[in-house]
Amino acid sequence: MAQQQNIDRNMAVVVGRVRVDPVERPAADDCVLVTFDVVSEVDGVRMTTPVGWTGRAAQRPRLRAGSLVGVVGVIDRRFIRVGGRSVGIVELQARSIARTRASIDDLVAAAHEAPVSTR
Repeated sequence: MAQQQNIDRNMAVVVGRVRVDPVERPAADDCVLVTFDVVSEVDGVRMTTPVGWTGRAAQRPRLRAGSLVGVVGVIDRRFIRVGGRSVGIVELQARSIARTRASIDDLVAAAHEAPVSTR
């Protein structure tokens, strides 16, 4: 009998262009939250993926509208306060961002080769 593998991975890879200039918001301890949308085409349909990156301000991604990017991250839901109530946002929390075609190709290949957790 073949052993069944359980996939315990929450990983997404998106390649496309930054829709508008990223928005930066300060966070605690010299950190910054950078949010932006990546537009890509899937089977002839234009899709937009919201992306968030959190880290040290000095290491933030330097992006602008129209930049070609490859993003590997995890799908996450966070809550923000809007008009006195909580609103849930689902976005790709970036772990790696590549900005050149060669780097994007390497990033996508590495994501596909990442080991799958089994139990």
